Amino acid sequence: MTEGYSQEYLAIMSESNKNGKILVFGSFDDEQGNYATQQVKISIESAQKLGKNYALFIFDSTGGKISSLQRFLGAIQIYKPEKDFYLVGYVSAQAYSAAFDLLQQMDWRVAHRASSLLVHYGTSGLTNFDQGMLWEKSSNALAFEKSKISMFMEMYLKRSGGKITKKQLHTLCLSNAAMTAQQAFEYGLVDEVVDTLPTSSFRPDYKLF
Repeated sequence: MTEGYSQEYLAIMSESNKNGKILVFGSFDDEQGNYATQQVKISIESAQKLGKNYALFIFDSTGGKISSLQRFLGAIQIYKPEKDFYLVGYVSAQAYSAAFDLLQQMDWRVAHRASSLLVHYGTSGLTNFDQGMLWEKSSNALAFEKSKISMFMEMYLKRSGGKITKKQLHTLCLSNAAMTAQQAFEYGLVDEVVDTLPTSSFRPDYKLF
């Protein structure tokens, strides 16, 4: 959504926020980042007014800018109550890259069985300073990037509860390949897999012709 959200989408977002739901749809671009704080604040406040002890993040995103992720994380730190309030993340279709990182911040992580998830090292452009350091002193050139990667890797390992090793995680990130909800569950990167598949068939009360 590079041209800005439509009025229809903003109306849906507003209604969702009033019901304690945060929409993490589309790319993690500037537009999404601009609404991140507003969504988190209003949704948490609305959930409390409705007597809920949780706010629901709904994911369908291929990720994008880390700056938008940072805005979500900052808003969570500011507005999430310290006690007896939780964040639930539900992956309805996709949670890739930065969206996957945000999912890991949830107290309970849920994915639809047909959804897909992606954890990887991502794409990062070198800053002007980094390029200068690369020419001057290569050992210091990527210090920021290495520190950032280490932070996220430690987070994944912590949230997995020991179900994935450092070597497995490295292989997974390096492959840059999506995984199913079931695979993510087995790695400890989601807590629950849900399904909308009917458990039985029934005969409808109408004729087909």
